[in-house]
Amino acid sequence: MPEDEYGWLRIAVSEFGRQCRRKLSGGGGQESSIRGPLEALLRAVGDHHQHREVTWHDEFRLADLGVRPDYAIRANGEITGYIELKKPGLSVDPDTFGKAQWT
Repeated sequence: MPEDEYGWLRIAVSEFGRQCRRKLSGGGGQESSIRGPLEALLRAVGDHHQHREVTWHDEFRLADLGVRPDYAIRANGEITGYIELKKPGLSVDPDTFGKAQWT
């Protein structure tokens, strides 16, 4: 039987969920509570793709757009995407984000 090529990801996402549940039960800020679990998930992805250097940068300002996403993701030295965290229960549809949420 071939090895499940996505088993590592299922494990990492399950652990992310466990850590989020634990952190969110502590009474702190909901959005800030999921930062640590997200960073652990990003680390797991980076570790899995050992041939790629994966790093992230907090509160990365995009001056030309006037926004500051929660994270910029860098792979092999290039910015490859951005992550905007939202506390549980808020919409993740970017069309619903106000400009104040990005600055």
